[in-house]
This record gives sequence, C-alpha cells and structure tokens, in this order.
Amino acid sequence: LDIRLKLVDIPVRVLDFGCGVGYGSAMIAQIPGVLVTGVDVSPQCIEYAQEHYPGAAIKHLVISEDFVRAMPEYDYVVSRGVIEHIPNGLEVAVKMKWRNRLLFNVPYNEAPGNPHHLLLGITEKDFAKFTDVEFFYEDLQGITYDAKTKPVSPNMITCVCSKPFLPRVGEMAISFPLPAWPKTAG
Repeated sequence: LDIRLKLVDIPVRVLDFGCGVGYGSAMIAQIPGVLVTGVDVSPQCIEYAQEHYPGAAIKHLVISEDFVRAMPEYDYVVSRGVIEHIPNGLEVAVKMKWRNRLLFNVPYNEAPGNPHHLLLGITEKDFAKFTDVEFFYEDLQGITYDAKTKPVSPNMITCVCSKPFLPRVGEMAISFPLPAWPKTAG
C-alpha cells in the first residue's frame, strides 16, 4: 500500500474552483482515487465541460458568487488563473474550506492594463492571511520554480497552503525548475 494513501481518505475530493471549460478538472480526474467537482459561475462553461469532459470521477456545477460562504469541505481546493477575476479574490480564497491543501495561482505583480483582472500588483506580501504557505513561480514558458530558483520576472505566483500533517511541497523529491507539461495531441 502506498504510504501516501494512508495520509488521506479515499476517494480524495478535489474542488476545481473556476474550472472554466473543464479541461483542468479532466486532467485531475485521471489521478486514481480522485473525485473532482468543477465549479464555475458561467453556465456556458459548465455546459461545455459537461459535453466535452464528462467522466465518472467528475461533477460540474454552476455556482453563484457566494459559493465559498456555504461550500462543503474538500480534501484539496485548486484554482488556476481565477482569483484575480474576483472582487477581493484573496479574501475569498482564504475562506475556502479544505482538509489537506489549497493551491491557486494569480499573476505576479501585474501592472494595470487587463480590464478583466480586478486584483493587480500581487506579490508575496499579499498572502499574510494564509497559513503554512509555500510559494512557487511560473514563467511565460510555463516552467515552475520554487522560492530558491525564482525567476527575475515571474509571470504567475502559486500559493500552496498545506495542513501540518502533510509534507511541504518544497521538501518533496521535486527538482526545480520544473519543466512545463508537454503539449498533448488532440
């Protein structure tokens, strides 16, 4: 039995917050023992996700803007490129309910100019309300760096909050910088 399975209950419940068209939820659902709930405020995105990325381990839901207030607890909450679109998005993220890890990313120190981004200029100092935080950085090529190998001008900052009983991501056998995922055919 893999020792990692002893750290969490099976199935592992993952919330993909702001799942968009569902591609990321489908990728996460490929992990054995995972059940993914992909949520988004866009009915069109959820309809697309249900049509193009269905699966026994995936549920897609249209949510309202007050979802986080009443959300159930998930083992993991992930969100990629969403929080910057939400008024007070970091306040929303800090209120999410998770049992093991919270992982999300936002543009790093973004200057004004993108009319769709409501949060700008985010750097490490903006995560003071989060506990047990580790930071990772992504460049424009999709390469991920840890704090020790942080690029001069990161494109995205990833906040990973872990419960104390889990090993910190930076302490795992991961060699940084981590190359971008290879593009898949399709």
